[in-house]
Amino acid sequence: MPDREKARMRDVFRETYGHIDDRVSPAPDWSAVRSADIDSAPPMRRRVLAVTAAAVVVFGTLGFAGWPRTNVPTSPGGPGASVTTPDDAAAGSSTLTTPLDFGDCPVTIPPQPGFQPPDGYPATPAFGIWYGTEGLWTLLEPDGAYRQRKTVLWSVNFPGGFAEERPAVDVTWRRLDDSDESIWNEGYGNNAYTQEDGDFMIAGIDPHRPGCWEVTATYKGAKLQYVYFVPGPTSPSTTVPVTASSSTTNAVPSDPLFGEELPWVFLFDDGIDGVLAVDPTNRVASRSVVDGQRAGDQPYRLELVENRLIVGWGEIVAADIYARRSVSLGEATIYVPAFRQDRVWLIDYPGGRIGAGTPLAWQVSPLTGEPVSDPTPVDIEGFPAMGIPGGLAIETDTGIALWDAATGEVVKVLGTGPAFVSDVSRDRDARIAWCEDPCTELRITTIGSGEELVVTSRSGEPFDARSARFGNDLRFLAAPAGSTVVVVDFEDITDYSEFTVPGTDPFVFLSWAPFGPDLFASTFSYGGSSTTVVWHNALHKTTVSTELPFGGALSFVVIGRDQAFGFFGDDLQSPDDCPAPIAQPSGRTGICNFGF
Repeated sequence: MPDREKARMRDVFRETYGHIDDRVSPAPDWSAVRSADIDSAPPMRRRVLAVTAAAVVVFGTLGFAGWPRTNVPTSPGGPGASVTTPDDAAAGSSTLTTPLDFGDCPVTIPPQPGFQPPDGYPATPAFGIWYGTEGLWTLLEPDGAYRQRKTVLWSVNFPGGFAEERPAVDVTWRRLDDSDESIWNEGYGNNAYTQEDGDFMIAGIDPHRPGCWEVTATYKGAKLQYVYFVPGPTSPSTTVPVTASSSTTNAVPSDPLFGEELPWVFLFDDGIDGVLAVDPTNRVASRSVVDGQRAGDQPYRLELVENRLIVGWGEIVAADIYARRSVSLGEATIYVPAFRQDRVWLIDYPGGRIGAGTPLAWQVSPLTGEPVSDPTPVDIEGFPAMGIPGGLAIETDTGIALWDAATGEVVKVLGTGPAFVSDVSRDRDARIAWCEDPCTELRITTIGSGEELVVTSRSGEPFDARSARFGNDLRFLAAPAGSTVVVVDFEDITDYSEFTVPGTDPFVFLSWAPFGPDLFASTFSYGGSSTTVVWHNALHKTTVSTELPFGGALSFVVIGRDQAFGFFGDDLQSPDDCPAPIAQPSGRTGICNFGF
């Protein structure tokens, strides 16, 4: 690759990742209808559901997405237009002049000095200005500029996540310009905490489509209202030349891989000792080692728990996705996911391999590496597959045995023949997705009540054992069945949808985005030269398929782009300079970045 082009790609790369310091990961714009609607067009829903089971990312002090801002386009108001804060119960009205061009949009400019919160909260935030009243306040930019972010709120009436795990906060976003569009997030927020900022609430995601948006939030009788402006797109499509190994130059488009920006990065298990990280928006990928990852036939090779990648067998390791530092969780044959989202089960067989003797099972914290339960014998003929409330779901030749760790006894058996566990919903219902061989039906059983939903694919193909996944908002479940993926909507269980994953031989891997209804599916490409990735929006039943021009990918997880800076280095190379590993140890050091 010519040095000039390398320098240009490096500058683009550093501009994207060099300023990222967000502590609360952003989420996609759920309300936008994506292309290629595969259903017979049920009407587009105007309500966006609240995020229900999202993990809040806190890293140091609270921040918002630090992505480069776009230039503000010229609009009818002209440069230096007057900006007015709305006259409401949260803050008085004032009119200020700003050099930014918001057109006719009455963008809220917080008065200075800003709102002074009560004792126990910082008098001034790390950046921005407090805006509101003690009943409900937020952070705004002092000049009214827009930064892509979540709607983050404080209140003296919010007792904290231990007392109110899901704050009953309502938020409405309303377009004030040439659209009557409104989006609601009613009564269901998330709790969060940092030492610097105290307890606060995350109450939805600000829409970041261009336009003039009025935000109205209410919580326990308090009201907060403000207006922000999102400029239109200003970056034309460009191409970045990349030199192939044949010495010919190929023009690689810098347009987002799926046709629009996504705030996600994919982390693929590379089958050997590390990960393949892919940023679909900036068309950047990297290959790097994860300490503790080893090639093998363990049932789980890459799980994301508490912002740690859980990897390994023989010794189980948790790798912090920010600092890329690994913590040993202990010596055990394998690990399996726990029901609680802050724990991992370790399973240790005396013979050192799965099935060799009666295993011991215990739970550990991925944050500290410390055990949080005592080792307990699992004296059952079968495979401990996944955590359930108080114990483990064990695959046996006579069904799924639900084992209670406190008593060491099986409390219930699902099915009568050889069966497989796919996933368990981490909520009060604790639904378990499972199937009996040959998996022509997928069963979704509520563990406590025994209520059951049976799903079949329209194609009649069997489901892939152990491959179904609940969405992080728990509204949806996706399950591969041959060449298709079946998506169940628990708000309308009669309305199953299916989409096709091209080139699905021999496996399909699924991963949901951390927030919202975005599902991603990919093909097995270990030893291959390309990887098919499909993006499906379960809310709107839209699907976009694309192909990565490189292989070396197995199962994967999805994280926020703001969380991924630890997986990308300083320089970009061509894909041929960063080949997929073929043996362990791979001998790799550092991070190998490449554009595509």
